[in-house]
Amino acid sequence: SHSVLLPNASGVVSHAVDCLPEKERLAVTKYYLQGLTLKQIGTLLGVTESRACQLRGQGIRRLRFRLRHAVH
Repeated sequence: SHSVLLPNASGVVSHAVDCLPEKERLAVTKYYLQGLTLKQIGTLLGVTESRACQLRGQGIRRLRFRLRHAVH
């Protein structure tokens, strides 16, 4: 089980999210945690829906990178 290897996994993830640039953090959290659409996120951030999608994608890439390196 991963919980045996990473007892504080949620803390690690939370810290990684907190370290994202503001717009990427908002795009990721609003999309995955609050269920907003990319169009709604774009409006909230003052960017296009396409740019909101890019910000979400970049945020996810940063999270994967940070979490991969936090584990090793």
